[in-house]
Amino acid sequence: MTKDEAIHKALKVLNCLNNDRVYETAWVKGAINTCEEALEQPAWQGLTDDEKDNFIVMAIEIEFGVEAQELVCAIEAKLKEKNHGS
Repeated sequence: MTKDEAIHKALKVLNCLNNDRVYETAWVKGAINTCEEALEQPAWQGLTDDEKDNFIVMAIEIEFGVEAQELVCAIEAKLKEKNHGS
C-alpha cells in the first residue's frame, strides 16, 4: 500500500466520524485537513536513466582525480531541484 492509499483510507474513516454528530469534533476536522494537505504534496521523484548515467560518468572521472564531494553535491542538487524546484 502506498502512502497516498493509506491516507485515502484514513480520510474515509475520518469523514465517517465527522458525519456522526457524536464524533464531529475539531480534532477530527483537523485530522481531515492534515490528510488532505498531505495528499496535495507532490510525490518524491527519483533520477532518470540519463541522470544516473551522468553520475556514473562523474564517478569514473572521480577515479581519475575529480573530488568525490563534487559527485555528492551534484546528486544532492539534482534531487533538491526535482523535489523542491530550486
